[in-house]
Amino acid sequence: MKMVMAVVNEDRLSDIINALLKNGISGITVSETRGFGNISLTQEVDASELNKKVKLEIVVSNCEFKTLAIDIIMENAHDLNHGSGKIFVYNVDEVYRIRTGERDADALR
Repeated sequence: MKMVMAVVNEDRLSDIINALLKNGISGITVSETRGFGNISLTQEVDASELNKKVKLEIVVSNCEFKTLAIDIIMENAHDLNHGSGKIFVYNVDEVYRIRTGERDADALR
């Protein structure tokens, strides 16, 4: 199992979520976040200057869904401006559904 985590511009969120759902990917967590990317580390940063973004976290059961989620995010978040975002992929060792006790891929259904 993999977690696809993406930090993207908020104005792209609806398109990304709708495309994920249309392609059978659900179980999406969205958080508002702020930060900055590739700026010089010697430059002082005022907290009010941090860019507003959203973070999506999606756990998928196999590599097909991982690739599909990445492709959808890339297609719907992409623009040619700096700050379009980043995608990170993590290994997920175990998943538990609290209500039923289901584990791993069964807990994702």
